[in-house]
Amino acid sequence: MSDSSSFDLFLDTICNTFGGIVFLAILLAIMIQTRAIVKSPERSDQQPPTPDEVRELITKLDLLAAQHADLQQSLANSPARAELPEDAQFQELAAQLDQLTSELAEMTAMNASQTRQLAEVLAENSRLEEENRRVPAELQAVQNQVNQATAALRTTLADQQQTLQVPRVRDSNAASVLLLLQSQRVFLAMEPDAFGLGVNSRHVTTAGSLATELMITPLAGSGWPVATSDGWKRIEQLILEIRSKGKAVSIAVWPDSYEAFAEVKSRMVASGVGYQLVVMGEGETLVLRNGGGRSTIQ
Repeated sequence: MSDSSSFDLFLDTICNTFGGIVFLAILLAIMIQTRAIVKSPERSDQQPPTPDEVRELITKLDLLAAQHADLQQSLANSPARAELPEDAQFQELAAQLDQLTSELAEMTAMNASQTRQLAEVLAENSRLEEENRRVPAELQAVQNQVNQATAALRTTLADQQQTLQVPRVRDSNAASVLLLLQSQRVFLAMEPDAFGLGVNSRHVTTAGSLATELMITPLAGSGWPVATSDGWKRIEQLILEIRSKGKAVSIAVWPDSYEAFAEVKSRMVASGVGYQLVVMGEGETLVLRNGGGRSTIQ
């Protein structure tokens, strides 16, 4: 055999080998599509292959790439020859193989990206499930805190509640002694008798007339201080005198002496002296007007 016929035989072998590679690549692509459809009939076109399929495809691609590299090395080492009509077909098949390889690489990269996204979604779902498992415990802890706060509030309310005893009220025709309770001092303002109003000028000053309006103002520095023993002793003595005369008490109390009124009231109640309370505002002046008839005392 001549050298030309021997070279043609080698060229045929190379072409057949590349044809087999192209055939295997096309067959592999068809098998991938067919396998995806058979394995999961309900998968959509956009659903990526499984990681096992991706690894298998990558392995086959590496094998084909190695074979392709070997063939290219063989072609590079082969002697130059004249162009033949089969060369165009070979180049066309080689271009198709390159295109298929490029498409396969793109698909592989896309599948890898989608696999990473799927892994991130799975990790996020796992985190959300862990949070969902913690929510009942956290909710129970919050509920326990609310229950504790409610119990503490009820205890506080129970501690702050006090029993209010409303004094008995009755009508009385008894003459009323007017007392003023201001600046923690008791002032004897008026002690009516058969001859008049009995204004105590040592403790109070008056302005106007009872026929219209009689304004009564305590004198500074006078009266009996509730906080001292001497003053309290004189107040108790006055209450006993009022009881012995069968009179009642009309007492005007200013805001700065509410606590002192509690002590005076307890003494009047203990002595059986009825009283009529007049609550005054801060800086207000007591004004009396003429009246008559029964009065209501406590």
